[in-house]
Amino acid sequence: MKTNLHNFYLKNSSFLDSFVYKTKHKSARRNILSVTLAIVIALFISFIIITSTGTRSEAFFYMIPAVFSDSEFAQNLCVQMCIYAVAALAFSFCMKVGIFNIGISGQMLAGASTAFLIILGAGWKDVAGGQILTILFSVIGATFVAIITGLLKIYFRVNEVVTGILLNWIIMYIVGAIVISNDKFIDTTAQSNGQFYSKQLDTSFALTQPGNFYGWLPALIITLVAIVVIWVILKYTVYGHKLRTVGNNLDAAKNFGYNKNLLQLSAFAISGVLSGILAVLVYTASMSPKLSFSSSGAFSLNSVPSQGFDGIAIGLISLNNPLAILLVSFVFSFPDAGAGPAGLASNTIQLVMGVVMYIVAIYTVLNYFKPWRYLIAKKYGKWNSDSYKKYENNIFELSEWFTFSVKKLVKHHEEQYLSEKVKTNNKFSLLALTMIYKISWFFIKNFDSEIKLEKTKLRNEYSLKREELLKKYRRSSVNSFIDFFSNQNNKQKEKNINSWKKYNQKFSRWITNDYFSQEEQEILNLKINNICNGLGKGV
Repeated sequence: MKTNLHNFYLKNSSFLDSFVYKTKHKSARRNILSVTLAIVIALFISFIIITSTGTRSEAFFYMIPAVFSDSEFAQNLCVQMCIYAVAALAFSFCMKVGIFNIGISGQMLAGASTAFLIILGAGWKDVAGGQILTILFSVIGATFVAIITGLLKIYFRVNEVVTGILLNWIIMYIVGAIVISNDKFIDTTAQSNGQFYSKQLDTSFALTQPGNFYGWLPALIITLVAIVVIWVILKYTVYGHKLRTVGNNLDAAKNFGYNKNLLQLSAFAISGVLSGILAVLVYTASMSPKLSFSSSGAFSLNSVPSQGFDGIAIGLISLNNPLAILLVSFVFSFPDAGAGPAGLASNTIQLVMGVVMYIVAIYTVLNYFKPWRYLIAKKYGKWNSDSYKKYENNIFELSEWFTFSVKKLVKHHEEQYLSEKVKTNNKFSLLALTMIYKISWFFIKNFDSEIKLEKTKLRNEYSLKREELLKKYRRSSVNSFIDFFSNQNNKQKEKNINSWKKYNQKFSRWITNDYFSQEEQEILNLKINNICNGLGKGV
């Protein structure tokens, strides 16, 4: 067991060290830990609240297995995850340029109503590629409203939060009035039963198809494509860099000559596109593809659809990271889809989200609280903080050396491999063969025995160098500890006598041949005896 753990550590130590000590990873590490802690605390508090109302505690833990107990519940889980993810993407994309798009619910409803009213009004049925038309019409309607919000924000200085809230209500009332006033749109049977629905779309225009409870597969494909596209845009394109620059530092963006207004307006437009896609998921991936006003208070229309606000919560919890959005959406889809099957109240998800949002509200405190440094200070003493920072930097430099060495090794073998395989003077053939063998090399490089052997040598060398750095750090820790107490007067020593007792036992174990020469050990032990004599008997 110990051998397996040691081998695992040797194989992955450089990656773990890079993640823990690399400067650009520290912020990501704090973010991941803080958000994870927020979710865990929220689930724990929600569990206490739910069980305190008399609900069986087993029901809370049954949410996850309950979802997979039936295909209907599992499909619902997938669709809810997709809805959360796309709603969060729509919000987060605007947040990248520093704009709080609270109007996602209204934009979503505008997109859905555009598609439904056109298709139902025209009476279309059994149209090939109808789902594409639904998405297209929905995107057009949602983007139009998003651009209006953007224009009011950018050119008329109207706060986007105020505009978004007002448009949410205006659009809902307009759509409700249009649907209820026209027999082409209103479901009269549901109306007679006190329910406010539009007529259903023909199945050729909906994501849900006969034989399925939900349109989970097309919803999942659309969501994954949207996440990948947004992630690539933000991380790897010049446009994404400009967006992030505008959001992080507006003055810097102006100095670079970026067109701030155009970038912000384009962010609104893309957010609108995502809101249109969200509308398709919400209203056509369910069991019945129709506009439902049930969550808006039916005929009273006293609340706007909640999906946009759920997206804001998920986006904030995910720190506006597209990949994190998918993971957090997956976590929060369980209380939504699993509450009913587990016998919990249907509003369990609202409770969990509400608690999480309160915790995320103090995210800054969690983000800048550094438990790692606190634990190091407790373990080695506050006087060793500088030594530890230097140790961090040295480990990071060593991990960078290892990464560079491995890349150089693989590149060298790749060049050898290509020189053996690609032998032609024709430029076109040279280009084509190079691409083909580069692709093949991508798959076979991990099975090359010579590369494996040389990587093992590099790992062993990395391990030895890391051990030397650890020894150097411990030497420095011992010296810092003794110097700290040697330079104190008797009153200060008496005040810190408990710290001396605690850390003297720890650091004395390091005054051995592994870290110090015989002469150095004698000098250090002499200093320790002098400090003990100064503190008195019993030390």
